[in-house]
Amino acid sequence: MAFLSFSARASVWFEPSDIRLKLDIELLSDRGVLPVTSGSWPIYAPDLDRALTSVSNLDSLNKVEKAAYYRLKSRVSRVRSKQLDLKPEKLLRISTVSEPLLFSAFESRSVYGQGSSASAVTRQVYKSVAFQVNLSRAEGDNRLDGSYIATTLADTVVTVGSQNRWWGPGQDSSLLWSTQSRPVFGVHFQRVSSEPSSLPLFDALGPLNYQAFIGSLQDSSTPNPDDKSVNFYSARIEARPFKRLQIGIAGLTFDDVNVVADEPVKQSLMGIDFRYGFSVLDQPFSFYGQAAKEVDSVADQGWNALLGINSYADFPSLRGRLHWYLEALDATEGVFEQGVDQDDSSAGFRHNDQSFASNIGYGGRSVTLGGIWSAQSGWAVKSSVKYAEWQASDHSETVMPLFPESVQGEDVEFLGMTLTGEFYWNKHFKIEPTLFYQKFNHQSELMDNNAGLGLSLSYLY
Repeated sequence: MAFLSFSARASVWFEPSDIRLKLDIELLSDRGVLPVTSGSWPIYAPDLDRALTSVSNLDSLNKVEKAAYYRLKSRVSRVRSKQLDLKPEKLLRISTVSEPLLFSAFESRSVYGQGSSASAVTRQVYKSVAFQVNLSRAEGDNRLDGSYIATTLADTVVTVGSQNRWWGPGQDSSLLWSTQSRPVFGVHFQRVSSEPSSLPLFDALGPLNYQAFIGSLQDSSTPNPDDKSVNFYSARIEARPFKRLQIGIAGLTFDDVNVVADEPVKQSLMGIDFRYGFSVLDQPFSFYGQAAKEVDSVADQGWNALLGINSYADFPSLRGRLHWYLEALDATEGVFEQGVDQDDSSAGFRHNDQSFASNIGYGGRSVTLGGIWSAQSGWAVKSSVKYAEWQASDHSETVMPLFPESVQGEDVEFLGMTLTGEFYWNKHFKIEPTLFYQKFNHQSELMDNNAGLGLSLSYLY
């Protein structure tokens, strides 16, 4: 099916914008079929290829699982075929949005406020080297978001660039690393293959994936006006000790070289997460969770938490399937705020004026119900309904940039609905219309209207 290879035919990294690829990987992993972890994005294509090759008994798969398997197999085989092809792949994309779409889910954004963007992408894979150059113009800036060069050194793949990342099992948000902010530039190290370790102490963990990242956050915490970057370090380990269970642990920290504060700043965050697949009356479900906590804070804080459940239903007569999820987030334990001079800071762990992890920032709670209809012919429709609240005692500076000063000290509530389509015209052209509604209980200074429209057009050649 040509539409399945549209977004990343020549890329060794499958990025967070590919929601249907994520659903296929999770479907097979939750059923204990695919020996690969699915909580760290982007996904390294050769590792996914290895996991698919290791699936031996295809006859034991049901119709839906077989369809997901062959879709994934098609994706990785196209990447493999490009390794000896010297012709680069090119992609042109234009996006526009009438109002700021405030909260990003798993999919990455090209416009973070109101306006339009245009980008030209070229990418190439040749043997053990891959690169992607994404030159875009958005919100008055020239950007290289999504650009990288990658190669393998021994059993490690090293990538230099600014890729969107997602750490955690969530569909709507992550407490560690999400697509709410622009991608962070840096150097990324990851194990080439997530096969079980040969070391006796670690072989019981099953498929094992570990990675590390060193980069630079912009406009984060309280930067010195002469240097607006803060060095950022992170690491993550994922394992599948049982066929249907995935676990992950991660740590994030930044140094305070450029941070101006009257007292020591909370600098480090650790998180744990899990995903477990099970069946009820032969209907597949997965239950997942994530928790994050400051580990060297000025005052001891509790855990922020995320819990969710998802499943799918197959509709052969309608030639499609429906995935749904219900996800709750509690991020009321403020992160990287205490001890910071609020007159000079952007509260919370931020990058380019956006929350780095939780899509609602910190100091709030949310619940989201979402669904994705995936048709066999290639088109898809994604929808979600989100309710969020920030209590006056918790929200601090997290949501204050959205409102006038008169709102400070009052509770803030939000109700939003989003409907997005993916439609394809032959194997080259993709159309993505978006309709959304965003309503606060206070008038926001950022939005002129509660409802908005978006449109993205992409051409691959």
